[in-house]
Amino acid sequence: MDAGYESSAEEVARLRDCLNDLASIMALPALSSGSEPGQIVSTLTDALLGMLRLAFVCVRLNDSAGGPTIETMRIGDTLGGTARSDVSFASARLGLGGELGIVVAGSWRLDFPTRTERLLLDVSANQAAIGLQHARLGSEQKRIMDTIPGLVAMLTPAGEVDVVNHELVEYCGQGLEAMKHWGTNGTVHADDLPRVGQVFTQAIASGTPYDFEARVRRFDGVYRWCQIRGLPHRDTSEHIARWFVLLTDIDDRKRAEEALSRARSELAHVSRATTLSALTASIAHEVNQPLSGIITNASTCLRMLAADPPDIDGARLTAKRTIRDGNRASDVIARLRELFIKKEFTLEPLDLNEAARDVISLSSNDLQRNRVILQVELADGLPFVTGDRVQLQQVILNLLRNASDAMVDVHDRPRQLLIKTEREDGQRVRLAVRDAGVGFAPRSMDSLFDAFYTTKSGGMGIGLFVSRSIVEKHHGRLWAQPNDGPGATFCLSIPCASEIVAAVAPAVKHS
Repeated sequence: MDAGYESSAEEVARLRDCLNDLASIMALPALSSGSEPGQIVSTLTDALLGMLRLAFVCVRLNDSAGGPTIETMRIGDTLGGTARSDVSFASARLGLGGELGIVVAGSWRLDFPTRTERLLLDVSANQAAIGLQHARLGSEQKRIMDTIPGLVAMLTPAGEVDVVNHELVEYCGQGLEAMKHWGTNGTVHADDLPRVGQVFTQAIASGTPYDFEARVRRFDGVYRWCQIRGLPHRDTSEHIARWFVLLTDIDDRKRAEEALSRARSELAHVSRATTLSALTASIAHEVNQPLSGIITNASTCLRMLAADPPDIDGARLTAKRTIRDGNRASDVIARLRELFIKKEFTLEPLDLNEAARDVISLSSNDLQRNRVILQVELADGLPFVTGDRVQLQQVILNLLRNASDAMVDVHDRPRQLLIKTEREDGQRVRLAVRDAGVGFAPRSMDSLFDAFYTTKSGGMGIGLFVSRSIVEKHHGRLWAQPNDGPGATFCLSIPCASEIVAAVAPAVKHS
């Protein structure tokens, strides 16, 4: 009875050990990520020797590239004092048809293998084959990635860095283990890390591709802007098997863009100054009028105060007129200063009608001198837009100047100029400037807004180019169309305040 009990306990212990070894075998595919075939074979032979109490295990692996086979042999149980010299054999193929290799197991027992042992051997060989296939696939993928002339990485479904190609290692100056800790070791710039972490975590959780820009530390310690794009690869069950990540160094491009978004700003300032220089006479008249009024009213006020008796009421009235003319001169100078100064793009709610009236007031004397008949049709109840007042006024001023110049050589008809505002369908506002000038040839329509293209003698050809850039920065459109009769119409259309704020807010938030 004791012997039977001990035998049963021994069998239970052996079964427990067998199950533990089997669990190791079943985990081979999961453990194969980044493993060498030799590690997988070592795990396989150790498990088989322990589970089946074998005399030996021999594994022969075929080389996937057609090279010589690799054989590994492990010795297990000895004769145990017996005089037997014969061995029972069993084999199992690795992969379909044995394309990966073969496993041969030997035992001193004549009844080897039993049905259970045969099953364990087959299951072990099958799991090892899966692990070997994964390892070879990973090795092949790594070789392929190393041939890609780009910075490439592969991630696990959970988002952990699994494979990095040679280009990325060279760029960052870090190996695979260091790259696995990119979120904590300074690989990504500290200022970008919170945003990057949020986008990355959401993408991994949702399984959606991601695309963002961040500063990545190069091997020399310099942080450079990179575009980072991740794409999930799904298996036949639509589960994410891998993430493929491509990093593109865009630092030079971003610096070039910044130098361009600055060159354009300088060009806009030059255009504004050039346009305003043509209005010098009008500006002088605008300022001289209230200044003359101030002088006249001040002189009148002094005479009234010097009278006997002093005309206090009259002096008070002329003093008020003096203040009025002083405020008018101040307003004119303030408007001119805003148009001349350089300042950053500033968004604010504004009334396009009011902005147009200021430009019309500034240009009125110049238009009168050119015998232009100005007609103004500003729509009532026009919704506000969100934009930079100075830059939009620069566009309107440029359109008025162009319309006036287009009618300089017109002598057979009135030089009529119409400026009109209206609300378009949807949430947009339109401003149109219509002239009765010489117009333009249809074939030149596409060239009107090109830089340095001009039909004026002595013109720079940057006014319309800068104007379109300004309007597009406001998420709007600027275009030209010939009239049914003489002349042309230039139109700008920009979104109302609520629409442009919604469009601009995300860009401002992530800038």
